[in-house]
Amino acid sequence: MAALCEAHHLAMEPHVGFNPLLDIAILHIVGAMRNCAYFPLDVVSARDRYVGLMENPKIDKDGFIHAPAGPGLGVEIDGPFIDKHSVAVL
Repeated sequence: MAALCEAHHLAMEPHVGFNPLLDIAILHIVGAMRNCAYFPLDVVSARDRYVGLMENPKIDKDGFIHAPAGPGLGVEIDGPFIDKHSVAVL
């Protein structure tokens, strides 16, 4: 979709997902796009939005969020938190 928009000289701003790992994956995708200028994030709720991760993504003093640089998606999952708050295992 990003490439199709780029071919027509259009910007593409993807929406964030409904869970922290999906948001981080989208953040990595946005970082690889040339035709995306925004990562929609409600800064007020960012503190609570990334529950289940050991550390929230950092927003710098200029308001930019940077994709984590570690292996995989670059984040560490808070396994004990996930286990404590799980209601079912499929």
